[in-house]
Amino acid sequence: MFGEDASEMRVLPYWGRNLGNISQDHLRLSLINRDFTSNDYEALLSLDEAAGRSRGANQDRIDRLPCYTVAEGSKAPPCTVCLDPLNVSDQARILPCLHQFHKDCIDRWLRDNSTCPVCKMDPFSV
Repeated sequence: MFGEDASEMRVLPYWGRNLGNISQDHLRLSLINRDFTSNDYEALLSLDEAAGRSRGANQDRIDRLPCYTVAEGSKAPPCTVCLDPLNVSDQARILPCLHQFHKDCIDRWLRDNSTCPVCKMDPFSV
């Protein structure tokens, strides 16, 4: 599946134990020092399928996080997802780590990644 290079296969049992959640397929493909061939198709396909799995939260969990309407005179920092300021009357959401974002921006982010985009804290673990 990954070529006939025996040295490539000998290193996998050692390195595969120490790299946390990096898959064996990802490691094999990383160690290949050649162009990919049609024989690598299944490995690339399995990596693509694994990457497509959402690590995010469902909307019900997101909706449990507090949101508010930005008031006149508030000193809210800009949204770090879209980089636009939080303007008066914008809907905003605040995470347990106290980072604030436009509600629509952070909701979309959390559906794909269930961590704060600034500090990587899991807002659902609190």
